[in-house]
Amino acid sequence: MIKRLIGLLALLGVLMSILPLHQAAAARGTPGSSEFGYGAHLDLKGQYVPDGIQLANNLQVDWVAVDISWQSIQPSRENQVDWSRLDSVFALLEHYKITVMASVTQPPGWAVSKTGPDSDLAAKLVLQLVQHYPASISAVELFPAANTRSGWGARPDPVAYMALWKKVNQVLADSRSPVLLVAAGLVPQVNPSPDQLDDLEFLQGLYKAGARNLVQVFSLQMQNVTGEPATNPTQDEHRVLRHYEEIRQIMIQNQHDTGLLWITQLTAPLANDAASDFQARAQNQAAWLAQAFQQLRSQLYIGVAFLNRLNPSSDQSGTTSGTPLITLTGDLHPAFRVLRDQIAQNSSGGMDPRPGRPKTESLVKGH
Repeated sequence: MIKRLIGLLALLGVLMSILPLHQAAAARGTPGSSEFGYGAHLDLKGQYVPDGIQLANNLQVDWVAVDISWQSIQPSRENQVDWSRLDSVFALLEHYKITVMASVTQPPGWAVSKTGPDSDLAAKLVLQLVQHYPASISAVELFPAANTRSGWGARPDPVAYMALWKKVNQVLADSRSPVLLVAAGLVPQVNPSPDQLDDLEFLQGLYKAGARNLVQVFSLQMQNVTGEPATNPTQDEHRVLRHYEEIRQIMIQNQHDTGLLWITQLTAPLANDAASDFQARAQNQAAWLAQAFQQLRSQLYIGVAFLNRLNPSSDQSGTTSGTPLITLTGDLHPAFRVLRDQIAQNSSGGMDPRPGRPKTESLVKGH
């Protein structure tokens, strides 16, 4: 199994050698860039982590996202941050010059009050993180799924979130850090409640708290997406890909037309036919992703889209859930070819980075 995977990665490396070398400085999808960026998540607790990093390098993804569990690296107030859990992974990411978005997740109970994570403690952690891995981290997604109790660590509160975001942003600015701070990680809800706020309502609350003049990038997580990529959202169902249009409408209503949206979790839905075999489901997922990436790329306000996983989780259900490019059997998911072909459009001599947009045109002005 492992030998087969290594062989596949080696072959992929040969095939990709005709493209330019991976450059971390490209930073596609950031404010001021006219180019669309492709990313993928690396599951630090999953299987084949080094192989996932090598695959990211061979595919020349613009970004790799990693979840940094605050609870895992600093379980108590008395403990210093345990970087040993992350050092080997970031050393390999730095070796390949891969640009990283770190998603800070799971605030520990000792750092959370009834209104959410302590802003001073969170700012201290983020500053330590970006200073410890300065060569790799170019963006930080701050407590994604903030409109849910599981993401925020307390009852979601857009005013409290924005206060924390402002504190972290100020600390990074004071330290002259160039890291981009990505906000919210919005998750569409089926049955909103006080513990699971509607993401559109939460976003509106962020604007009321002053997001327009500060936040350059909001993020949206589409892990439980349903329907075809072109399916329209309805009043009762917002978990479709084109939910990004509803997010954009809120941004425009708040005169934030220069703001960007990143899709930081993109998972192809499973086939409705549960009896279909794995290969058929995988092919259907790959076809869905091909259409989804083309659709996202055409939206000039969407900067980056991240496939949900490079490597499989340690949970055996990883063979059927999500879209890991490396499967539990050590094979490559058909979606890998989709991502490879999409990324090739960003290579020199390829098509324009966005349909109808010249490469020299900037998307937004820097703040």
